[in-house]
Amino acid sequence: MLAANGSLIPLIFVLVIFLIGGVVFCILAWVIYRSRRRIAAIEGTEASDVADLDEGYAKVRGKVVALEDLLKSPLAGTRCVYFHIKIEEQRTRTVTDYSSGGNNSFGGMTRTRTETYWVTVLDDKQAARCGIEDRTGLARVELLDAEPELNPTAHTQSGLFSSISPRVKRRLEDMYGYSTKGFFFNKTARYKETVIEEGDKLFVIGDVELTRSGKPCFVRGSRPFIVSDKTEAKLLAAYQRRVLWGSIGAVATVVLTIALGAVVGVVFGGGRAGQRQQVAQNDPFNPPGFGGFADPGGQDQGAAINRAFVDLVSPDPGTRERAADALARMSPDPSRRWEVVVRLKMLQVDPDPATRDAVQRALRVWDTPAVAGGPNLPPLPPPDPRPPVDRPDPFAGPGQDRPEPNRVRPGAPRRRAEDDNPFKEGNHYQPSNVKELPPVAVPWTAVADPAAGTFTGAPTVGRGVIPMGFGPPDVVFPLLPSAFVAVYPGNKAARKLNTDGLFQVYDLRTMKAAGGPFRAKTALGEHFVLSPDGAYAAGRVVGGTVNTEIEVIATGTSRSVRRIEAGHDPKEFAFPIGFVSPTRLLTKTHENQLPDFSELTHYKVWDVTTGEEVAHFAYDVVYNSMFCGVSSGGRYLTFWDAKTIRGHRLVVFDLTTGKVVGDVMLQPRSEPHGSSTGMAFSPDGKELAILWRISRKTTSWGKILVYNATTGTRTAELPVGQLVKNMDSVYSNGGAQTIQYTPDGSGWLIFGHLVVNRKTGEVARRIGPEPKWQGEVLPRRFVGPNYLTTLVKSGIDTGLTLEPATASADGF
Repeated sequence: MLAANGSLIPLIFVLVIFLIGGVVFCILAWVIYRSRRRIAAIEGTEASDVADLDEGYAKVRGKVVALEDLLKSPLAGTRCVYFHIKIEEQRTRTVTDYSSGGNNSFGGMTRTRTETYWVTVLDDKQAARCGIEDRTGLARVELLDAEPELNPTAHTQSGLFSSISPRVKRRLEDMYGYSTKGFFFNKTARYKETVIEEGDKLFVIGDVELTRSGKPCFVRGSRPFIVSDKTEAKLLAAYQRRVLWGSIGAVATVVLTIALGAVVGVVFGGGRAGQRQQVAQNDPFNPPGFGGFADPGGQDQGAAINRAFVDLVSPDPGTRERAADALARMSPDPSRRWEVVVRLKMLQVDPDPATRDAVQRALRVWDTPAVAGGPNLPPLPPPDPRPPVDRPDPFAGPGQDRPEPNRVRPGAPRRRAEDDNPFKEGNHYQPSNVKELPPVAVPWTAVADPAAGTFTGAPTVGRGVIPMGFGPPDVVFPLLPSAFVAVYPGNKAARKLNTDGLFQVYDLRTMKAAGGPFRAKTALGEHFVLSPDGAYAAGRVVGGTVNTEIEVIATGTSRSVRRIEAGHDPKEFAFPIGFVSPTRLLTKTHENQLPDFSELTHYKVWDVTTGEEVAHFAYDVVYNSMFCGVSSGGRYLTFWDAKTIRGHRLVVFDLTTGKVVGDVMLQPRSEPHGSSTGMAFSPDGKELAILWRISRKTTSWGKILVYNATTGTRTAELPVGQLVKNMDSVYSNGGAQTIQYTPDGSGWLIFGHLVVNRKTGEVARRIGPEPKWQGEVLPRRFVGPNYLTTLVKSGIDTGLTLEPATASADGF
C-alpha cells in the first residue's frame, strides 16, 4: 500500500519532524515563560522586613529557625529542617534497529543493541515546622509547598565495585526499605540530597497569610512561592540564564525543524529544487529602496555579491578594496542595485585611499540611470560629511591589532559637586537610615527641562519599513525623546555578521539609514546606548582586563572614537545608562555585575568629545528603569528610594553639577505599600508621572502619581485597575515600555497598548493586541505628533515601521 502511495512518505516524515520540533519548542517556551514569570515576581516585589509583613505578596531574607524537633537527613545524617533525597538506578534495555537490506519481513536488515538509561526509584521530601527570622521578627514558612532553588549538599554513587557507607545503607533501609544490593553485586545508582539546616540564610518570596494569632506565614498561592539559599541577585541571574538558553534553544529548534523538514521533503520528493517565490507588490518588506533578494544575474553572481557585502565591512583595508574591485568588475544587476550602491556609498569616506578608489570605480558601474531599472527607486542618501576616524572594530576584545585609544586615566581632573547639602559626605548622598526624614529633606530647586525639538520632528516622507530579518527584534532607542533608532539590519550580509553585534542607525523621519553599520559587541543581557541625534553609540567593553571601560563609537563612520575608564577598582563593573545630550553620556559603576537594589553606585557624566568627566555623585540606589527616570531634556536624574525607616522618597540629582536638587516624601507611610514600575517626564519638562503598583491589593492594581517637576509636589493621583488581563506580567520592562507621555502631554501610553487620559485616568484607546507578558510589549515610541513606531511581520521576518496615532489622549 505504501509503495502504491509512496507520495505520502515524505509528508509523513515531515509531519513527524514538525511534531517533535513542536513538542520541544513548547517545552522550551514553557521554561521561558515560567522563568520570566519568576523574574517579574522578584523584580516587581519590594524587599520587606518581617515586622512589616501583611497579607499579600512579599519577599524577605533571613535565617532559618526551627519550630519543632529537627529531622535527620538519610544520606549525610545532617540535622535539618528540610531534606530532599533522590535516588536513580541505571537500567539496560535491548533496542532493535531496522535498515535497508533483505533479511526480514519488511525487506530490511535488523540489528540488536543494548543501551543504558536512568530511572528514579526514590524521590522524597520532608520538612519540620520552621520560620525565617530577621532583626524585626519571625515568619513561618511552609517549606513543602515552596519551589526550592537550592544547591545540592551531598551526592554519591554506587556500582559494581563501589559501595556507599554502611550507616547510609542502614538509614535507607530503615526509612524507605531500600537496598543498595542487587542479585549478586551492588546496584549501579546515584544519590543526591539537598538540606536546609537551622541557621541557614534563605531568600523567600511568596504569598503571606496571617495566622489566628496574627503571625505572618508564607504559603502557596497563585503566584510563585520560592525558597532559595542564593542571594536575590544570583537567583535572578539563574532565571535569566534559563530564559537566554531557552530562547536560544527555541530558535535553534525552529531552525532545525524547518531545515530537517526541507531536507526530508527534497530527498524523499525526488530531489526537486526549490522554486523562488515572486515577491508580491504589496509586501511591506519589498518597498522601494530595499530591493528584495531577486537575482536575475544568476546564483553565482548573487553569491558573489553577498560575499562582497561581508568583505566590505572587514577591518582589513585590503579585503575591503578587493570586495569593491570585485563589484566594479561585475555586470550590474538592477534588482540588487540599491543594496550594492548603499554599501558602496558608506565606504566613500573610508580611511584607506585604495579602497576609496575601488569604491568610486564600482559606483561608476552600479550607480547609473541605466542600472536603476525604473522610476520607483528612491534617491540614495548622501555620504556622511564627518571625517573618518582611523579605528578598527569597536567593542572588540583583546588580541585585536588596533591603535591605542584615547583614554581618561585615573587621577585626571574632574568636576565634582560641592558639599552643600545637609546629608552629603563628599559626593556621596547619604540620608539617615535610623530615623524618618521630614517631608522635605532637601528643598526642591529643579526647573522645567523640556525635550530638545531638534531630534523629535515629524516624518517628512511616506511610511516605509526598516527590515530586521528573522529572529527576536533588537531595537535600541535613545534614552531621551528622539527620532533615531538602532536596529539589527535585515539583509543577508548583516545576518552572517549578527554574532559580531552588527547594527544600523535609522532616521525615523525619513526611514533611511544614517551612517554605516557598526559593531556593538556586548555581554549577554547587556545593551549599548544611542545618542539622541544618532551620532554616537556606547557600551561596556567585553573581553578586556577590566570591567569598567566604556567604548564610544561614531555611527557615521562606524569607528571607535574613545574609551572611557568609568571606574578604578578591579571588582567594579561600569555600564552606560544613556546619553543625556548629543555629546554627554551617563554611566553607573558599582561592585558586582548583578548588584542588589541598595548597593553603593557611582554616577558619572562624560563629555564623549573630550573624554572629560562633567559631573560625579554616589548614591545607595542602583539605576533601574522601573525605579528611575531622566527628564525630557536630560538634565535631571530622578530616583524612587524606599527604606523601612525613612519611608518612600523621591530624590532628584542635577546631572550638570552632581548636586541633589530635591528630596521629598513620595508617599506617607499611611498609604498602601507599593513600588514604582516606571517614570516619565512630560515633553515640556514640567510634570513627572509614576506608574505605582500597590503590593497589597485593595480595590485597584495601582495608581498613577503625578508630580509638578518644578516644585516636587503631588498634583494628581489616578487609580489604575486591572487594565489588561496579565497586569503583573507586563509591567516590569520599565521606562517608556511601561509609561510615556503623549506628545501634547494630555495623557500617557502604558505598556505600548493603553492610551490613558490625563484628566480622568480612563483608557481612551487600545492600540494593537493586548500583551500577555513583558516580552509582548511592542517597542512603541512617538515620532512627531502623529506617528508611533511598531513592528510588522512578513512571513517569518520582522520590520520596524510607523503607524498613524492621534497625539491627544482626549480624542485618541
